[in-house]
Amino acid sequence: MIPLMQSMQQPRGVADWIDSHVAGHALARPFYTDPAFFEAELEAIWFRQWIFVGMSCEIAAPASWFTVDIANASVIVSRDSDGNLHAFHNTCRHRGSRICLEERGQSKSFVCPYHQWRYDGNGDLSFAREMGPGFDKTRHSLHPVQVREVAGYLFISLAADPPPFDEFADAITPYLAPHDLANAKIAFESTLIDKTNWKLLIENNRECYHCAGGHPELTRTIADVEDTSDPRCSPAYRERALRDEARWKVQGLPHRFQRSEQGWQIVRVPSFK
Repeated sequence: MIPLMQSMQQPRGVADWIDSHVAGHALARPFYTDPAFFEAELEAIWFRQWIFVGMSCEIAAPASWFTVDIANASVIVSRDSDGNLHAFHNTCRHRGSRICLEERGQSKSFVCPYHQWRYDGNGDLSFAREMGPGFDKTRHSLHPVQVREVAGYLFISLAADPPPFDEFADAITPYLAPHDLANAKIAFESTLIDKTNWKLLIENNRECYHCAGGHPELTRTIADVEDTSDPRCSPAYRERALRDEARWKVQGLPHRFQRSEQGWQIVRVPSFK
C-alpha cells in the first residue's frame, strides 16, 4: 500500500493522467481541480471548437450587439446597420481595454471608454485622436471572430482555423428551420453561475442515471435512449415516437436520430402530456 500511495503523490502531467484513465470509469480528481487541465481544455475545446453563444433574434435590430465571455476572452456578437452579422474580440487595439462593458446594447459604432478610439459596425477603426500623420487606421481594425448562424442559432469559434461547420449546419437546419426561431422573441432570461468545474455540469446534464430519483417528473417526458432503432429504447417511448412520426411526415418535419463522429447529435422527440 505504501508504494501505491507514494506513486500517487508523484507529480503527473496532463498527458500522464489521460493515458492512465480507464474507459468507463470516473475521471480522477485532477481532471476537475488541476489548473493545467483547465488550460489544456481551453486550448483544445473552448478556444478551438464552435460554441453556441445565443440566438439571432437577440440582435434582430440593426446596430444591436451582445457580449459573451469564454474564459478570459470577451467577444462582441453584433449586427451592423445593413443587417450583416459580425463577431469581434472585445478588445481595443490601442491599449487592450474592453470596449463594450455591458451585456448588450445598440449602437452604430463601438467606442473604447479608455481613449475613445471608435470602430464602425464592420470593426474598422474610424477615429483615433492625436495619432500623428503616419498612423494607418486600416491596420488597427478589431480582430474578427468566426461566427455562423444556423436557423436562428449563433455559434462562434475563437480558432483562426476552426473545425468544419457545414456538415453540422446542413444536418440540423431541416430540424430547426420550421420553427422560425430567427423571428422569435426572448420572453425571459436568467443567468446561473455555478462555481464548479464545467465538466461536472456537462456530465450531470448528459446522463440521466440520477433522473429517476432526482427528477421523476422529467422521466415522464424524455427517454434514456431516444433513438427508436436502438434496442435499449423503452417500448413505451418507441410506441409514442412511432405514432408521432406519422404526424411529422405529414408536416414535412425530419425526425430521424443522427449522430456525428464530431460528437453532435440531433433527433425530434415526441411530445408527452
